[in-house]
Amino acid sequence: MMATNRNHPDALARELLLLCTRPEQAPSLRTRMAGIADSMPDWEAFLGAARSHKVLPLAHRTLCGAGGAGATRACAAMQRHVRALRLNHRFMDAELERLLDVLAESAVPAVVFKGMVLDAMAFAPLGATREFGDIDLLVHRYDYASAKDTLMRCGYRMLYGTEHEEAVGQAQLMREDGRVSVDLHTRLAPRRFPGAPPEEALWSRVIDFPLGRRTVKTFDPDITLLMVCLQGAKERWTWLSRVCDLAWLLAVRGDVDWEVLMRDADRLGSRRLLLLGLALAHRVLDTAVPIGVARACDNDRSVNALAGRAADRFIGREPRRDLGIQDRHRFHFHLRDGWRHRLVYVASITPLYLRAAVSPQRWLRRGHRLLAHPHGHRD
Repeated sequence: MMATNRNHPDALARELLLLCTRPEQAPSLRTRMAGIADSMPDWEAFLGAARSHKVLPLAHRTLCGAGGAGATRACAAMQRHVRALRLNHRFMDAELERLLDVLAESAVPAVVFKGMVLDAMAFAPLGATREFGDIDLLVHRYDYASAKDTLMRCGYRMLYGTEHEEAVGQAQLMREDGRVSVDLHTRLAPRRFPGAPPEEALWSRVIDFPLGRRTVKTFDPDITLLMVCLQGAKERWTWLSRVCDLAWLLAVRGDVDWEVLMRDADRLGSRRLLLLGLALAHRVLDTAVPIGVARACDNDRSVNALAGRAADRFIGREPRRDLGIQDRHRFHFHLRDGWRHRLVYVASITPLYLRAAVSPQRWLRRGHRLLAHPHGHRD
């Protein structure tokens, strides 16, 4: 694992959080965590980071087993949040059953994925809990309108308009009492997002999976791995919980056929998407990957640069900030496989920059700056 920036004011909190969220806890790591916990000057930074990154249940589980007075105090501070989270998860499990039943009555097949399935697939087998706050369902495009109407008859309302739906390929609905949010998808990412598997590829990789008291439809393990990497990239790997999803999923799976997985990623145009997630999980949480895959990550300059910057944000070397539109375009450019896909992307966004270059508002702002600072001085 990369060393945290010791000069950062929250260095101890960051280091402890990264240790707490690793799926494999060796005795030496537990001793190290207990030592850090005993010397922690301020637990607010740690608890705030754990809540922000949505990994508080993982931190609670690990610290409760670490021993030491400091860890015991931290566990007591987290216990109430974790108990409330478990109650909410049970409520959402029951709500998912209700929604799947009414969708089935409307002859709408639905795939359950992301939070609830990842909790059962990657975390529960290792005795852990993953935090999740909504229900994610994928339906066929031709069933989308029917599925949305069905959910609205069940007491849900739309949060955004149709323009938002078309742009991102999903609708976000909230139950009238505000207790449950449902993301209804027809695809996993906006249409032009790099590496997103096409809809027909997703439906061909659906399996039965036991979830709670019933069996649901979800994606097979390899597509789930790619989906986790896609979700992390959509958020530009801002949250530690996304890295944990990948690390814990790989820890549970002892049967990864890496040759098949890489071939799938190549076929779907998701190779760099996958390599970035694996490189980040390895750097941040010491996730083991085969030598050949590690070499592929090291040999890809774009993967190295993107993983390095994301990892630096987690360990405190680079401040977290919101990316501007140019930063987002640059990120998407480097995430694409091959120069053909990159050139197509550049062609698609060029009109945005051309419109901005000739806009009257831009030239008025530039003229104002020149009049205010004719010699370029802004002191």
